[in-house]
Amino acid sequence: MQKVFYVYTKAGKKSPIVSASPLPDKVVVTKRAFVGGKAKMEALFRLYGYYPIDPQENVKADINLWINNHVYKTEKWRDYKALLAQVEAEQKTVEEENLLQYKMLCEYSSENNPSDEVLVYFIMNELMGTPQQFYNGIADPIISLKKVW
Repeated sequence: MQKVFYVYTKAGKKSPIVSASPLPDKVVVTKRAFVGGKAKMEALFRLYGYYPIDPQENVKADINLWINNHVYKTEKWRDYKALLAQVEAEQKTVEEENLLQYKMLCEYSSENNPSDEVLVYFIMNELMGTPQQFYNGIADPIISLKKVW
C-alpha cells in the first residue's frame, strides 16, 4: 500500500516533523518565559531592582556561586525562592511556523495494517539516520520512501 506523509521543519529545530495530514502554517504555543539561569537572573533582578551580576558574561556556575555567596542563608533567601517560583511559572505565547519541506510517498506492507502513528515512527527514525526494526512489537512495514512534491 502507499500513503503520502508531510515532512515539516520548525525554525531553530534540526529534527523534522512527520505528519500523516497537512499541518497549519502557523501554530500558537505556550512556553515558559524564563528557564534555568535566565529564570534565576530574572528573580535576582526582581529582588534587587537591578542585575547584581552581568547576565551576558556569566555562566550558570557563576550565577549559582553568586546566589550561594550573597543570597543563600540570608533574610533575602525566602523572597528569592518565592520570586524564582513565580518567574519559573510565567508563560508566554509564541507563534511557531511549520515549514513544509516536502511530501514523502511511503510504500509499506499492509499485512499488519499499521496505523499512521507506527508509520510516522519508522519514517522519523529513518530520516534521523537511526532506522528501527520494531516498534511496540510491530516489524518495520516500510518497503520504500520517496520524496515527492
